Amino acid sequence: MKLLSQMVEQYQRRHNCLPKKIVLTPLAMTGLAVKRTVGPVWNGVPVECREITSDDVVASGPCLGLDLDGNQLVSFDIKE
Repeated sequence: MKLLSQMVEQYQRRHNCLPKKIVLTPLAMTGLAVKRTVGPVWNGVPVECREITSDDVVASGPCLGLDLDGNQLVSFDIKE
């Protein structure tokens, strides 16, 4: 199973719905692009690339944020 799919499935289990949007940091986008697992839309969910600040991160949010921490992809909820 592709890495992005796993992250979205984790989000789905927590929230019982797909994220409204998937937001990747440039570093995460680069890592996933190398694996060819990301495009402008993933299964109907818009995907965008931008910096994510600590102000964007929330305990429970409508969007899935992804970043690279070392060599590991990490996910968190972010506001829209």
